Order: sequence, then structure tokens, then C-alpha cells
Amino acid sequence: MRFYLLVAFILLEFSLAQETQTLELQLLVTVDPEILFNHVNPMLFTLSSPYGDFEVEATGELYKDDPELYWENLHPIVWKLEFPKTLKSLETSITARLALCDKQQGLCYFEDIDLKENLSLKQSQNKQTLYFTLDRLAY
Repeated sequence: MRFYLLVAFILLEFSLAQETQTLELQLLVTVDPEILFNHVNPMLFTLSSPYGDFEVEATGELYKDDPELYWENLHPIVWKLEFPKTLKSLETSITARLALCDKQQGLCYFEDIDLKENLSLKQSQNKQTLYFTLDRLAY
């Protein structure tokens, strides 16, 4: 009897696993060439959805004149999300606090990102890219 229950449990687990889909969501953040990312403190990007909150720590391309403090650009921020295959759209929110420095003005500041996105989901699609451009501050 135990053998049959074990097989039934494995089959149930297998069928549930097949009913989900994985999506790779990529966020590309661009800034004016005069803006640098200060990486002394970690920059966390949080994606929130009905299926949970997911944090990714940013990494970037080192700024050649001061690599211990600054990045010139951020590498793409990537999340891998699992959701039911039957889902057609997914409400998401992306938040982050960035430490930025303006080379020309010699000014550093924090910039909060708060994006709301409703992602259209297709079973054949396993990757989506979002683009976000930070405008330069007007002084």
C-alpha cells in the first residue's frame, strides 16, 4: 500500500510542476554618461508580485578613474519567476534606491525607482526585458 501512495505522490508532484512556467525578467537601467552609480552600499532591486517578493543585488561595470567607489553602468537586473501556465498577465512592481553621482556637478544623491508593470504572459515566451532611463537632475 505504501508503494502506491508514494507513486501517487510523485505523479501529483510531477503534474503540478508541469503546470508552472518560468519567465526570465530583465531590467535595463540607463543613465546620462555624466552620472555614475556609487556602489559602496548595496543597491537592491525588489520585484513584487502576487507570487512573492524577489530581491536582486545590482552589479556594474567599474568606472576606470575610481573603481572602488563607482560603476559606469549597471549590468542587467535579472529575476527568474515561476507562475501558473494558465496566467495571461502578471501585475508587478519594481523598487530600488540608487546612489548616484553627477561627475560634472560633483553632486551625489539618492534616486528611488518605483515601477509598476503589467506583464503580458505567453506560454511560448520565456524572457521579457523592461527598459528604464533615469533622467539627469535639473539644477
